[in-house]
This record gives sequence, C-alpha cells and structure tokens, in this order.
Amino acid sequence: MLQPSLPTKRSSARTRKRKGRNDDLGTQVTTAQKAMIARSAELFWREPDAMHSLLIERADALAGCTAGSHEEAELERLTTVIEAYEAKRWPSGKTAGGKG
Repeated sequence: MLQPSLPTKRSSARTRKRKGRNDDLGTQVTTAQKAMIARSAELFWREPDAMHSLLIERADALAGCTAGSHEEAELERLTTVIEAYEAKRWPSGKTAGGKG
C-alpha cells in the first residue's frame, strides 16, 4: 500500500538567489556559461546588426530628398523597417553611454 507523501519544504526565491541559484531546479550558472551565453547572443546579432547599418546608411543618403519623390517613399519604408528592427533589438530603448 502506498503511503501519502509528506509535503516537502521548498526554499524561497530569496534563499535560492542568495545561494547563487537561478531557477527552481537549483542549478547554478557558472561564469564560463554566462560568457558562452553572451558570446552566442553577440554572434546571433552580428548579421542583423550589419544589415541595420546598411539600412541606416541608405536612409542617411536619402535624407533631404525632394518631397513627393520616389526617394521620399523609399525613405519612409526604410524608416518603418529600421524602427521595427530597433524596437525588437533594443526593447528598452537607448541606453546611457551607448552608441547612437
């Protein structure tokens, strides 16, 4: 016959944090793992950031174009794309001391 299990005491989030644990499983993220995660993020954003730079360059080249021209329509489309990318890439907005 199975006996009912007794409730187990779970540590609080504060206790887990103090002990360096980052989740309910009680695992620890090492410095090397943090570095690997940061490097992965850097590699992930490399290509999209390069494309963003090209879009910015093109938008800069179109700045001051004639109202009602094809260039103005292109600039408006580029602005929409650039703003959408920046909202995804930097959801918190600009950071103090950052580029741009």
